[in-house]
Amino acid sequence: MTRFQLLGAYLLARLSEPSTWRGLCAMGGAVGLVLAPEQIELITSTALGLIGLIGTFAPDANSGQ
Repeated sequence: MTRFQLLGAYLLARLSEPSTWRGLCAMGGAVGLVLAPEQIELITSTALGLIGLIGTFAPDANSGQ
């Protein structure tokens, strides 16, 4: 397996984890705050809403599903 294939397999494995998606939403919210500071409330509530949805609908690692 080449390094590129190993990296791809690693990234795909991480993308299947809910914590990765929560982290991406949090980072996206933080970047949005920097790019559009006049919309702090909208950006913050949207990012937190997405994090909450992921936490609600993504299975836990120990749930067996």
